[in-house]
Amino acid sequence: MQPFRLFVFSSLAACVGLGPLVAGPLEEADLLFKQTHYRRALALYEEARDAGLSTGEAEAGAIACLMKLGRTGQALERARALVQRFPKSGGAAGVLADVCFMQGLDGEAVATLERALKQQSNSASLRNSLAWILATTPAEAHRNGPRAVQLATGLTSNSRSTQADYQDTLAAAYAEVGRFAEAIRLQEQAMPELLRDRTYFHHRSLARQRLAAYRANRPWHRRPLPSDP
Repeated sequence: MQPFRLFVFSSLAACVGLGPLVAGPLEEADLLFKQTHYRRALALYEEARDAGLSTGEAEAGAIACLMKLGRTGQALERARALVQRFPKSGGAAGVLADVCFMQGLDGEAVATLERALKQQSNSASLRNSLAWILATTPAEAHRNGPRAVQLATGLTSNSRSTQADYQDTLAAAYAEVGRFAEAIRLQEQAMPELLRDRTYFHHRSLARQRLAAYRANRPWHRRPLPSDP
């Protein structure tokens, strides 16, 4: 699974309830973000937000930049405000959960996603996000392998990359409950797509590390870092 799914761009944000897609400044900001020009991207995201252009997704992009720039306190404050502004948005809930998980606030991350799932019980992205946290958090008190398996089982997508993401999550959940043979099988199925994007070596390296852990009968417990792609 993408280690920190806050860093999605316009098309996904539009799909999960942060507002309609408005091209132009947001597309330029997304490109700058992908090129790791986070300060310039932040300025464009905030410009788009202040101009009323897809305000939810623009603010989500700004929060992503703040995390990359190490301004974690501001990112958390603004992610909480985003949920208050868009209380029915699964996308806003996902942003806050990601920020919380990265900062070790697992209880708030889980509670945020559970609340969102009560409103959108069939949301594959919310189920996938919650399953990943429950399966992989380094905080034992917040891990719940059986619940992670329940959430991740049956997730399907027409997108090859998203389907591989779902397989990645279910593999982590299986490993957490000791079903390593199934974890290995799913991770191996997902690997070609997970390794397809040659832009992010670090992400590809983490995918390989997960597979190696499962082959050694070890679950994957790791908190995402701001440096993760």
